[in-house]
Amino acid sequence: MRQTECQTESQSRRRARARARAMRELSMAQALVDNASRHAAGRPVRKVEVSLGRSREVDPSMLCLAFDIVTNGTALDGAELQVGLLDGEELLIDALVLERVRR
Repeated sequence: MRQTECQTESQSRRRARARARAMRELSMAQALVDNASRHAAGRPVRKVEVSLGRSREVDPSMLCLAFDIVTNGTALDGAELQVGLLDGEELLIDALVLERVRR
């Protein structure tokens, strides 16, 4: 009986940590979308290139998933997020690739 209680508590802690990590990635993705949208000024965006510091302990694949979720219905809908890793704690938007508007 005691072992089951410990396993349940351990599983609960793991789930809580996973939720906290997911919220962090969602928050970062939303900040990226907000900044990229402001700079795109309504123009459709094809790709966002970012550099992410390793010491932030962010999972790039989770950040990409979060980005896909928060871009839905925005000017960045369907845009690719390209993540490069670097030393430090930075989160930098390196480039925006915009759709070419034909006139």
